[in-house]
Parts: sequence; structure tokens; C-alpha cells
Amino acid sequence: MNGIGKDFFYKNKGRKALEKGIAFFVLCVVLISCGGAMPGGRAEGSALPAGEKNAPELSGVKDIYLASGHDCDYLEGITASDEKDGTLTRQIVADASAVNNDEEGVYPVYYTVENSGGVSVQEEADVIVADAELIQRWIDTRQINRRRERIVGALRKYDTGISDEMSLEENLQYMKPASVRLRHGLEGGGYVAGAGFVMDISEDKVYICTNRHVVGDYADWEVCFYDGSWVPGAAAGVSENYDVGVVAVDRKDMPENLPEELMTVHIDLEYWKGLKEEKVEIGLLRMAQEDEEEQILTGALIRKKTEFLWGSGEEETEIKIGQEAGDSGSAVFDQYGNLISMVHGTSHDMGGDREWGIPLDGIVEGYAEIMGGKENL
Repeated sequence: MNGIGKDFFYKNKGRKALEKGIAFFVLCVVLISCGGAMPGGRAEGSALPAGEKNAPELSGVKDIYLASGHDCDYLEGITASDEKDGTLTRQIVADASAVNNDEEGVYPVYYTVENSGGVSVQEEADVIVADAELIQRWIDTRQINRRRERIVGALRKYDTGISDEMSLEENLQYMKPASVRLRHGLEGGGYVAGAGFVMDISEDKVYICTNRHVVGDYADWEVCFYDGSWVPGAAAGVSENYDVGVVAVDRKDMPENLPEELMTVHIDLEYWKGLKEEKVEIGLLRMAQEDEEEQILTGALIRKKTEFLWGSGEEETEIKIGQEAGDSGSAVFDQYGNLISMVHGTSHDMGGDREWGIPLDGIVEGYAEIMGGKENL
């Protein structure tokens, strides 16, 4: 496995497998107890000849979580090189003959590469074939993620997931790859700015959710991702019912590896519907700007859904978090990493200053309205 060990796999993955009537964790325990190579290291029996210094190196070998019934390109993301020959990626051979894509279980895949001097190395990884919903549950609870493992066939493989082992601040930092800043330059100088979050990632586009009042008046936008990259984007539409808008970014316009480093926010409507306001701590990540450092704002959920007197009859979420100009469109999370709301704005009445956000069901409904329905949300 990935070095975590059989006890972790049994308790965290095997137990969940049992919940769905899957017993393949037993096979995994057996495989682990038999020894063998750890992914990312040289396999047993592939030691270098005495005095040999020019050995090829394999990179990108990870365990693969494969949804049953799906095909897998086992060479995707795997590279090889050495000092003398340079790139040897085309010489890599993947042996996945033991894998049965249709039967849940744990199978080995072997990667071998040989250089011009006849020196070869081999590395081994596990292919864990499981039900797509079970794999998604592991993603949603951060037991697996794309940085450590390769995931094929999951419904929402980019999902940030949730954790009760991290503090609110730690969760916000972990989910930073789901946050963005938006900017539209004005002809006379200056710009319109707001925030947003990654809602979905397809093969060719990244979709950003934000407010209608942020993006509704302009077609072209600049999107700043968590790594500081500014990428052109375009307004994809706005909702008629909620203050929700979408900006789309072409993956071809982004730095090559950036799309696979991003995350999408975690949405659980059933969890949200059952929330009790008095127990919910919330926070948002305000990304760094030219003249400001990154900030984390924390506060409380006041009312999950209540009448919004300044709208057109819709209900909104009342929060207390210290939002400011430029925070519109920011994702608001609870202490575990669940998306709760999206910053809308502030109001002042006889009761004093109040802060408002779009409720989660409004975000989902507005996004689906714009995109023509997204069944995976």
C-alpha cells in the first residue's frame, strides 16, 4: 500500500467496505502482510549491479483506486529518466495482467524500465478496485486524495472532503486550492473584483461559482488561483432566482499541472438541512492580494435560512464573520469543511449591521439553473 499500513486500511477502508457488503479488505491485509515493494520505492529483487551509477528512475508511481467496470491507462502520469539517456518514459512497461477491473479486490501492477546500459528497475503499486460510491466516500472523508493516490472513475474525484481531525483554520488551509479571486479591468482604470470557489472540473474547463452581482455585468474575467496564477475566464451565466453566477476557465489557458492540483468544494445538502445554527462555527479564506496578505475569518452561523428583506422574496443565510468589500462570492465553510453558504453582502437596519450569504440549497439550485443541471453535485 502507501506506507500507512494494514491496520489503517482495515480500520478505515475495510470497515467501510464491510458496510457495503464488500470483503476485499481481507485480500489487502493478506497482500500487505506478504511484504513486497512500497509504491514510490525500488521493488525487491531490483538492486543495482555493483558499481553501477547510471540507473533509471521511475516517477509518479502511485496506488490506483479504480471504480469497478472502468478502464485505466496505467502509464498516465508515469515518467522515467536517467543521467545518460535522459528521458526514458517511452520505454516504461506496465504489467497489469493480474488486474480484474470488474471484480472488487486489490491487485498488483508492475512498472519496469530499462536504460541503454541494460540496467532495469521495477516498482509496484496496488490497484484497488471498488464500487464508485465507496471510493467517493473515501474521498469525502479524506482517506484518499489525488495527491497521494491516483483515482479513476470516481464521481467527484476533486472534492475537498471533510475532516473532524483538523481545526477550522487547518481545514481552510487544506481547502485553499478550491478558492479563487476574480478581477475585471475597467477602461478608465481600476477594476471590479470579487471572490469565488471551484465548483466543478471537467476534461476541458474549470467552473467557478460566485455572485451574480460580481460577474453579471461583464463577459471577460481574470481568475487568480491559489498558486497565484492569473488566467483568463469568461462569464458562463447568472441565475434568475439567486445571486449566483458562474465563470468558466479553459484548462488549455492554465499552467499545465494546475488543473490537477485544484479542488472542488464539498457539498452535502442532507447534512446542511440538519444543521443546528447555535452549534456551527464558520470560516472563510480571504486570498492574498497585491497589497494584502492572506487572511482567515472565523465566526458563527446565525440563521441557516431566513427572510431577506432586501431581495425579491428569497431567503438567505445570516452569518457573523466580518466580511468586507471584495469578499462577495467567497465560500463559507463549517469547522469540518462542509460548504455552508456564499458571501452576498451586508445590510444595516434598526437591529444594526447584518451579514448575509446565499444558502447552500440556493447555490446548488442557481448553479444547476446556469449549467443546465449538474447531476454530480
